[in-house]
Amino acid sequence: MFFSCVRSLYLFKLINSEKDTLKEFSSSYPDISGKLYKILLKDTNIDTSAKIKLTAEGGDNRITAFRYNSSGFEYISMGEKELIVPDIKDLKDHGWHIMVLVTNLRSESPYTEGTNIKLTIKVKKDPFKYCGFWIECWGNYKKQYPAYQDSIDYQESSVFSGGWAEGYFIDNTFYGEWDTTETSGWIDNGNMMIKFSENLDRIVSFTIYQKSGNDGSYESIYEESWVGMDVPQEPLSYLYYNYEVNGLTTCNSIVDVDATHTYDYIIYILESFSCNENSNISFHFYNNDDKKSQFLFRKK
Repeated sequence: MFFSCVRSLYLFKLINSEKDTLKEFSSSYPDISGKLYKILLKDTNIDTSAKIKLTAEGGDNRITAFRYNSSGFEYISMGEKELIVPDIKDLKDHGWHIMVLVTNLRSESPYTEGTNIKLTIKVKKDPFKYCGFWIECWGNYKKQYPAYQDSIDYQESSVFSGGWAEGYFIDNTFYGEWDTTETSGWIDNGNMMIKFSENLDRIVSFTIYQKSGNDGSYESIYEESWVGMDVPQEPLSYLYYNYEVNGLTTCNSIVDVDATHTYDYIIYILESFSCNENSNISFHFYNNDDKKSQFLFRKK
């Protein structure tokens, strides 16, 4: 890509203190040109989850981020009109600063026009790091002995998943996972994706996958996949944010659920689900690692 020139260099001491979290630059960019922005990481109390979100509004543009220190200059990543630079604390701890190149990609002859572009630089940190959860409804299972294909029966029982996950945010979406597999043969692993409303007062949608059980000498494996939506926030406690629905209305927030329970000689496959007074969806988000012990979920 040919640039007519890099026309300007802006010095922005973005992370000089905890209050330095937002800056905007508006300027006219000639055709096929760019502007450089230097971000100095000075704050000694940067949160471990801190990231920088770069947004360029106007025309057809591209954002490219580099890191630099006294020993060199390295490419980080590139995005069209938006880019997130993660792990700011790690960059700071290793002596790096950030250089951002905003490029006006307009290249129409005779290349004498200009485009107004506003660059927004915002420091964000994750509101939560951990999620404790519990989901339960009622299910109708098909029961089958694989060795006997005609041996089909049906059984009703609860369907549930629970545990805690550690994760991170991208915009308003929390991505979490866990793996507490033990050498004894007990396994418990899974992942979740939870999208929040803009002000975090509601869970807009969620997906959860969990696999647990014993795959040792006696096999007993449980697998559940959940898709849900619209879980409101409960009043804040001093420990975490709560999001819950209970009882018969729980099914309004469950879009779909797949469940398979496999034993040595029997397989249970969920055929349908419903909700009763014991049904529940609970999410508890928090930051302190010590609070994981607060969440005591029923074992399967």
